[in-house]
Amino acid sequence: MRIYLLIFVLITLSTISCAVGPDTEKKSKLNYLSGEHYEGQGRVGPFPVYVERKKVRTLLEGYITVNEYTPLGHTKLLLQKDNKTILETRTTQKGLFKFHDYLENGKYIIKINSELLEWQEEIKVDSYELKDLHFNIERLTQE
Repeated sequence: MRIYLLIFVLITLSTISCAVGPDTEKKSKLNYLSGEHYEGQGRVGPFPVYVERKKVRTLLEGYITVNEYTPLGHTKLLLQKDNKTILETRTTQKGLFKFHDYLENGKYIIKINSELLEWQEEIKVDSYELKDLHFNIERLTQE
C-alpha cells in the first residue's frame, strides 16, 4: 500500500512541477509519460518511479536572402542574448543556417558578424524547434 501512495505522491508532484515550473520552458502536465522531455528510473506498471527532466536541445534553422532573391552565403552569424554571444555559425552557399543547442525560452538576436554589412534581427524562442525562418536584408546602395 505504501508503494502505491509513494507513486501517487511522485506523480502528483511531477505533474504540478511540469505545469507550474519556471517561465523559461514550456511544459505540459502529460509529457512526463511520453519520455520526450522527462525520463524515469524504474517503473511500477507503466508509471516511472523517479522522474527527471531531460535537457532538450533547441533547433533554430532558416535562411537569409539579400533583396528577396539572392542567398547570403558564407557569412558568420552570431546568436546573442543580453548582449552576450551564445552561439556562432556560418551560412551555407545557399544562405542556410542552423543553431542547435540548449536554449532557454526568451528573446535572442541573430546578428551578422561582418565589417561590410550590419544587420540584426530579434527572434523569440518559445519552443524546441523554430524552422523555416526567413530573413531578408535590404542592402543599401552606396552613392
